[in-house]
Amino acid sequence: MKFLREEIGAWAGVRYFQQALREADDSAFPTLLRYLPKTNDGWIPAAEVPAVLAELDHFEHRARLSDEIVLVDEVTGDAFYSYIKSYRGVFAWGHYNLGVGPDGFFVVDNRADPPATVFRARRFEQRVLPGGELELTGDGQTVRLATTPIANYLPVPPQRLAVQVRSRTAADFARMVGTLRRLCAASLATGNPVNWI
Repeated sequence: MKFLREEIGAWAGVRYFQQALREADDSAFPTLLRYLPKTNDGWIPAAEVPAVLAELDHFEHRARLSDEIVLVDEVTGDAFYSYIKSYRGVFAWGHYNLGVGPDGFFVVDNRADPPATVFRARRFEQRVLPGGELELTGDGQTVRLATTPIANYLPVPPQRLAVQVRSRTAADFARMVGTLRRLCAASLATGNPVNWI
């Protein structure tokens, strides 16, 4: 009973898109903001799909997006993590919460009572130490943490990182917008809603 199945992205991507809509002009995107998933359920009723498509058109052609705060590799310029307000900037959770925000990169020790910020810097270096420790040095401070490196999914994690403010456009959301358009086209073709699962 499925006509089309698409992955719209991880929760962080959905939250990032919702944030962009709100920052651009939340009054211009009431249907998208009402129906984009907040949990692993819900739907866009078929009758609302034309409004979603109109709002996607507005987003792509007329929306003015605010700048974004990102954590980047200083050597390559590649961005790894963006500030997502609904997550308070946190992108990794555990004994230590790692995040990025208006005041720079930060590490919060959740084992402290109350949790405490143990590192904050706009520019810093990370060094992997023997025994599974990570050393962070920047803005006149150094900490050693029992945690994995930032961007550890790369063959070689970056050594020098920085928090930057970058401009963005609707093109930065092309994958999300394209996926939503395909889902809406399937809904129009079948008369069925778009379901989130």
